[in-house]
Amino acid sequence: MDERQRKIELWAKIAGTAVAFLVCAALVVMSVQGARQRAELARQSDSPVAQDKINPSLIRYREVRRTETGLHDARGIAVGTDGSLYAAGDSSVIRFNAAGEQQEIRPQEAAPYCVAVAGDGSLLVGTRGAVSVFTKDGKRAARWTVPGKQAYLTSLAVTENDVWAADAGGRVVYHYDRSGRLLGRIGEKDAKRGIPGLVSPSPYLDVAVAKDGTVWVANPGRHQLEHYTKDGRLISTWGEAGMAVEGFSGCCNPANFALLPDGRIVTAEKGLRRVKIYRADGTFDCVVAGPDAFSAGNGALDVAVDGQGRVYVLDRADGTVHVFDAK
Repeated sequence: MDERQRKIELWAKIAGTAVAFLVCAALVVMSVQGARQRAELARQSDSPVAQDKINPSLIRYREVRRTETGLHDARGIAVGTDGSLYAAGDSSVIRFNAAGEQQEIRPQEAAPYCVAVAGDGSLLVGTRGAVSVFTKDGKRAARWTVPGKQAYLTSLAVTENDVWAADAGGRVVYHYDRSGRLLGRIGEKDAKRGIPGLVSPSPYLDVAVAKDGTVWVANPGRHQLEHYTKDGRLISTWGEAGMAVEGFSGCCNPANFALLPDGRIVTAEKGLRRVKIYRADGTFDCVVAGPDAFSAGNGALDVAVDGQGRVYVLDRADGTVHVFDAK
């Protein structure tokens, strides 16, 4: 073997040793990182590793009733002032009165995605790009389309004089009067006003109106709830990403929320399906129900509340509405 061949073999051995060293080092780093991640998951009692181990002392509600809607593709619910439950899905909106009797509120010309009930009993139904208004006896009173080619309505809120329509496709909440006249927009990015902009990677964007007329909007891509004045000025935000019970998990949560009569906020998550309650300042209060209260799967939950503070949860996976009351 000549000198040139010996040098080539020597360099090959050196290179092989270096590659082996780098591979071993990378495996060590990955092992350490994996151990840290597993330790963090184990530390969090409601992580996917132990999602059914929410501290029982945090669960302060109990299930008192269930309603099978019969809908194959249930999407949203609302509760009227008389306690009637409204469920939207397939091509219908179904009303269940206090006695459990049901009535179809006119088959819709397009799939209904969300519903809201006004104090006078009027029903608002949101299809993908339009809002329809029905009188208490089920007659259509108005209909208007929302702007934008990407419109995807996912939530409605109504007061005596105003309608709020959350458009997950356009990443904006529209403000209308009760006749359908557009009055303004909420949530669009505005650096001068300190508004970061709504982020909705999946078709979930929720809106609700407080008793004082201020507006709450979920910003699921930022794992936050945002509080606005009626004219769109940002008052405050709160929320953080996290698997721990106080945080919002996944890519985009909370998926839906509702306001209790005392001002607290009920949130619902998809993925790791938890229903929780926070105070208006964002302080975690308690858990209504954990993942084991619902059907298998990771689909979204919709939530509504009644005047007595009961929490209604729609399991969109099987079309069942679970009603929870404080223990």
